Amino acid sequence: VYTTRDAMAVSMLKVQICEAKGLLNVDTTGKSDPFVQVQVGYEYNWSKVYKTKKKSNTLSPVWNKEFDIPVKDPYLSRIRINVLDHDHLSSDDPMGSVEIPLKGVEKDVNHSNWYSLKLKKKDAGAIKIAYRLT
Repeated sequence: VYTTRDAMAVSMLKVQICEAKGLLNVDTTGKSDPFVQVQVGYEYNWSKVYKTKKKSNTLSPVWNKEFDIPVKDPYLSRIRINVLDHDHLSSDDPMGSVEIPLKGVEKDVNHSNWYSLKLKKKDAGAIKIAYRLT
C-alpha cells in the first residue's frame, strides 16, 4: 500500500533480519521465544515498527525476514533493532538492542554484518543484519 509517508521518502531500505546467537535467556520457564522489532529513523522521526515472527524455545533463532522501509533522511537515520522475548501472560521482555547508523552508507551496496546486542549496557549476544539502501 502506497501512503503519503512513502511519497515523501527519498530512499528505501531493504533490511533482512537473518539470525541471532548467544542470546541471554530472560524467560523464567524454559528458553526464550525471541522476535525482533525494527524501526528506521532519528530523534522523533521513527518509522512504524516492523516485527518478525517469534521463534519458540531458542537462544539461536533464525528468521531470514525482509522488510522494505521508507527512509526520509539516510544521513541522520539509524536502524533500531530490539530483540524481545514473547510472553503470553505478561509484557514482552527485552533481550537486547542495537542501533546501526546509516550515515555514510553507500546506496545500492549490500551490507551484512554481525552486531553486538546490549541489554542494560551488558553484552547480550549478537544479531546478523543485512541491508541495502536504494
